[in-house]
Amino acid sequence: MTKIYNYGLVRNTKGEYSYGFNWIDSDGHTVGFNDVWAKNIKEARSRAKLRESKPRWIHYDIINTKGEVVPSKEWNKGMLIDPKTFKKLDSKTARARDYAGWMLTH
Repeated sequence: MTKIYNYGLVRNTKGEYSYGFNWIDSDGHTVGFNDVWAKNIKEARSRAKLRESKPRWIHYDIINTKGEVVPSKEWNKGMLIDPKTFKKLDSKTARARDYAGWMLTH
């Protein structure tokens, strides 16, 4: 016999849903995940879009083996939202994502 659990969607006191999504880099590879609170998917995407970091060159100084400061630059692939991965989170999925995020950072 299979038990079916109804965990329900996660909502806050403002009536907003928790939407989960993935981050991709400029090559299209998944580089992480996050969530955002919003009333609908269009608003969720626009709020997440504000958190993006666009691909760009990063300029910094390094010290070479002779002790000289040398300017350098590196290509940062950025973190862009993956629009097709947005979905409303139920409480089980939200807890699992929070736990995975905690494990990756501690």
